[in-house]
Amino acid sequence: MADSSIRSNGVAATAAVATPLALWFVSSAALALLLSLPGCWADPSSRGKNSVHTHDAAYARLGVRPPDEHNRVLGRGGVLELPIARWSWRIHGRILPLLHLFEGGRDRRPPDVFVNLRVLWCKLLSSLDPESPAYEGRRSLPGKGSSGVWGGNSGDATDAVLFATYRMLPPCSIRWPLRYLGLWRFFPRWMHANIELRTAYLKGALRRVLAPSGASTTGPDRCCVVVLGGGYDPRGAVLSAGKGIERVYELDLPAVVDSKRRLLSRAGFCVEGEDAGGSGRARNGVSGTPRGVRLEGVDLNDDEAVDRVLDKIRRELADDPSSDPASGKPGVWRVVVVSEAVLMYLLPGKARRVLEGLAERFRGSDSESGFASASFVFADRLVPRRNTALDAAPTGSVVAAADSTAPSAGASSDAAVIDPRGTEESEVRQWLETSGWELRELLFKPGATRHLGIATAA
Repeated sequence: MADSSIRSNGVAATAAVATPLALWFVSSAALALLLSLPGCWADPSSRGKNSVHTHDAAYARLGVRPPDEHNRVLGRGGVLELPIARWSWRIHGRILPLLHLFEGGRDRRPPDVFVNLRVLWCKLLSSLDPESPAYEGRRSLPGKGSSGVWGGNSGDATDAVLFATYRMLPPCSIRWPLRYLGLWRFFPRWMHANIELRTAYLKGALRRVLAPSGASTTGPDRCCVVVLGGGYDPRGAVLSAGKGIERVYELDLPAVVDSKRRLLSRAGFCVEGEDAGGSGRARNGVSGTPRGVRLEGVDLNDDEAVDRVLDKIRRELADDPSSDPASGKPGVWRVVVVSEAVLMYLLPGKARRVLEGLAERFRGSDSESGFASASFVFADRLVPRRNTALDAAPTGSVVAAADSTAPSAGASSDAAVIDPRGTEESEVRQWLETSGWELRELLFKPGATRHLGIATAA
């Protein structure tokens, strides 16, 4: 009787373990098969042909391979047309709970707030692609003599940023299907190619803006980055692990912030309130790192809450003077604000209110303020798209400063913007000016987050 009970308990335990494993395996295989089929069925001769959605000059300027039309609709012109791009995006959202099945209880799984989790999975694909400018392998790090804002020149700091996106996601769902079997190569280039475009732009723009300016006469440059609505992107944590950036703040919804703490801890990054020499850092062999990213839970639609957080950031920066050992002068802060696909989701008038508050607090008003300058780097939609026919202009998005050879953020705005779509460019410029910022660089891209650029606090 006892043996029978033991056997039945063993069968139940085996079933309890095997059932979720089988579900995970089937869902992962189904996802890989579903999303790889369009790439396998496509006519190779059609690869690289642009459509009204993919011709934009931004792809060429940023070195991103554009998506292919056959990956958007399968069987175009035939009896049955299948909207693969839309289906794959929706099905991915449905399968997310299975991909995070082993996160623990439901309260431990990161919520897909404003599709943040789906976007992180899309960014994973380009982060594993050695040919992508968004690649996160060792080859993507700056060389010797660089400013080191993306992980330093060498040593432990670089280890902290390698494959950061990959490390944030559950290894049981991605290690074999994506990295070891290389199934990321077969995913249809559509949605994640558009997201790769803005990732590549922000990475290059931040490298230029965060490079030491040497223009300060009141003391050494000190860099602070403020990320608006960072979602689950590891950009803020990567910057905090780099050389030359002393403070990184991220402002996002409390639900996102709570989940992101766990994801960053899994990736081995230091988060405000955690010991930089703790288990997360030791797991990746990183020691002596900066204090880490500071996550602030706040709704950007709440004016009073935003004011409190911005006042807190300004107070912390102003109360943290640092002297140059050589000159003895106090340091001055250069503040860089980053926005990726967040302002477009705010209520009417709230985006302008947030940017006004940032410009008012962090512009370099005088030598005694402790702030040298404020820059705004964005991949967002600042004004509504007035005319969708603008997408059909094959050269309508050629704008200067979209690569490493372009003028810096301090260049003349008149020389930096070359845009035949004068109406929309003028609207973006005017909108920024009324918010306290001066446009320095602008690039248009397909999709909702169509404005890529840099502005400085006026």
